[in-house]
Amino acid sequence: MKTAWKVIAGTLAVALVLLLAAEIGLRNYIASQIRGEVSQEAEPEVSFGSTPVTLGLLGGALPHVSLYLPSTLAVNGDNTAGQPATTVDVTRLHLRTHVADDLTASAELPDDFLRAQLQQQLSHTLNETGGTAASLLGGIVSVSGVHSNPSEGTFTISLSNGLAGIDLRPVVDNGELTFEAPSSSLFGVALPQSAASVLTDILREQVGSIATGELQITDLTPVDGGLRATLTGQNVDLSSLGDSLP
Repeated sequence: MKTAWKVIAGTLAVALVLLLAAEIGLRNYIASQIRGEVSQEAEPEVSFGSTPVTLGLLGGALPHVSLYLPSTLAVNGDNTAGQPATTVDVTRLHLRTHVADDLTASAELPDDFLRAQLQQQLSHTLNETGGTAASLLGGIVSVSGVHSNPSEGTFTISLSNGLAGIDLRPVVDNGELTFEAPSSSLFGVALPQSAASVLTDILREQVGSIATGELQITDLTPVDGGLRATLTGQNVDLSSLGDSLP
């Protein structure tokens, strides 16, 4: 009887080792395939959580995938290149259809990146407006700085080296992004709420452009050194998502 139990125990041990080896092999293989599909200068980090991948594959889906894309951003004056650091968490990725039951993506948007993007769009907006007034305004008004204020839930946009300043608080409601302007000033004198309208329109367009029909902005939070944008979606087709992630 003791011999029989030893045989059973030995068989189970071998089976567990084989399953563990298969699990490790599958994780390494799938992670390698994902890294190969992501066009990125810095190598992305891939993890699969605690649920066994082998069991999930039997049901035709990966239980969980986390993907971290390191920042490749380069900001040179008003010009930017690369992508901000992004984290993507996927729950139940169906292998046949490439559809994820749930997807959450978050990106860190640094202050200097936001400043450059705002300046680019402000110049573009003024150029499209045309006319002497717009040309004169474009020569005077520039976005000289963006500074996040996490403790207050706001960020400050400085114009023309401190000539004017606008505090903005991002608000997300049912996927709709708006900005409140608690205060704005010119030479220390309060400006009307309408003074922030051009900049808030530009910001809403810039941040909103990373959302698609399957992804909605659920949060935009000031953090140390920038803003954190979070998008979520259900039944997201990853094959058609393209470059819409942050």
